[in-house]
Amino acid sequence: MKVILEKHKRMQVVINWVKIIVVIISSSLAILAVTSPHEAKAAVEKLDSIAAVVNDDVIAESELSIKTAAFEKKLQHENTSLPPHSTLKKQVLNYLINRKLQLQQAQQYGIFVSDQQLEQTIHKIATQNHLSLSQLREQLKQEGISYAQFRTTTREDLVIAELQNRAVGQGIKISDQEIAHFKRNYGEQLKSNTQYRLEDILIALPETPSPADVAKAKKTAATLLTQLKGGQNFKDLAIAESNSEKALEGGDLGWRTLTALPQIFAKEVASMAKGDVRGPIRAPNGLHIIKLADVKDNEPQKFETEVQFQLLLLKTDAVHDDKAVEQRLKNIRAEILKGKDFGKVASEISQDSLTAGRGGKTDKLLLSKLPGVIAEQINKLKPAQISQPFKTPAGWYLIKLLNKQRANVSEQATNDQIKQLLYRRKFDEQLTVWIQRLRSSAYIHVMSD
Repeated sequence: MKVILEKHKRMQVVINWVKIIVVIISSSLAILAVTSPHEAKAAVEKLDSIAAVVNDDVIAESELSIKTAAFEKKLQHENTSLPPHSTLKKQVLNYLINRKLQLQQAQQYGIFVSDQQLEQTIHKIATQNHLSLSQLREQLKQEGISYAQFRTTTREDLVIAELQNRAVGQGIKISDQEIAHFKRNYGEQLKSNTQYRLEDILIALPETPSPADVAKAKKTAATLLTQLKGGQNFKDLAIAESNSEKALEGGDLGWRTLTALPQIFAKEVASMAKGDVRGPIRAPNGLHIIKLADVKDNEPQKFETEVQFQLLLLKTDAVHDDKAVEQRLKNIRAEILKGKDFGKVASEISQDSLTAGRGGKTDKLLLSKLPGVIAEQINKLKPAQISQPFKTPAGWYLIKLLNKQRANVSEQATNDQIKQLLYRRKFDEQLTVWIQRLRSSAYIHVMSD
């Protein structure tokens, strides 16, 4: 039995290295396809060099070099001062390792993104940037990115997003008690128009840190704070030292309202002035140092049309076709105009299960959130008016408009809004912990320079 196990172990080692060789060859072919001849030549010269082994896969030195150069271009374009090349390269390698681990995990889960999903996403990206697909291709070309590589990266991004949703997002539950607590304590903050731009440095800790781990992290945090007080640029330090997924973006968390920030940050930010630095702040994923980079007023208060109405729905069936149902609703409308109560009729015959028991009466709803055909009909009505019968995919409707008014939607702290906000907070906190767990359970070997 011992001999068999030894043979199996040796065979597995051989299989792993065969996979590694195949990956290197595949990477070289991809490089030739997506880079300039000069870049490709430089990359091919490094094919015998491996930057890191990640389980039974590798990150080639050529891939690391090209990705590091891409990040250098990006930082230069954003007028961000570059850290030493070796420091940036180390952070990029960490980024590539995390990405490789997640793609491996996604493969184990059987996560797949179809060509249709990919094309829809690319079209959305183009639309959001006010570009046609041909213009998007041209812009990518100008930036030195092949369309084939852009498709590959976008597909991988979608796969990773789905993996994170399954591994982290699906386990997050928001209780009614949490929503009620948030309303009581932060309801007024939801009305604030102020937004904050935070930069963050994370000194990561293991999931169950030892006192020595915590002491080491605190020492690192103290050193970084001393450097910041001495005039060191926060973004530069974040790029060089942070363990966060946002490290290569200088720790920039983007513009967020106070309630959208992690709670441990929000408590500090409320008393910070622009340019202030605070930390270390203990969180489940480690120690944080934060800087309030900027403050601004949010968009002006937003108003939308809010409506409330009664509806009566009848559906077609084997006996009653469109013509019969439409005529019946016309007859009912005539009776209501003569004095019959709309609510009473709706309670008796409407086939809309959500409103029939309430005399067809809806809650107050935003016009923009209603199906287009219903919103179109309501736009034609004044309060107390009744529509003509009209058809939708759900069936035939009569609608009586009860009220139409402008509503300040920027102040509406709905349960759904709060639930999404709390979900985002928990997701951000747990994602880094989950990635650390992935790394701790993987075989990662970084080659020496």
